[in-house]
Amino acid sequence: MDQYDALLVVARNLQSQLLAVQMQDAQQRRVSNALTLYQLMPRSVSPQTINLQIVDCNRLPALCVH
Repeated sequence: MDQYDALLVVARNLQSQLLAVQMQDAQQRRVSNALTLYQLMPRSVSPQTINLQIVDCNRLPALCVH
């Protein structure tokens, strides 16, 4: 009976170690997947500068020729 109990303790320890490793692997996969998705996301581009010039065509009609 003592041998059975000792084997049961060893088996439970191995099982808990395996579960801990599996949890670490799962977390590592989640982080890796998140980083992959982030890298695949389109990058935002800063808006381009628009130069806007307003001209009074009544005062300077030569500048308003199309």
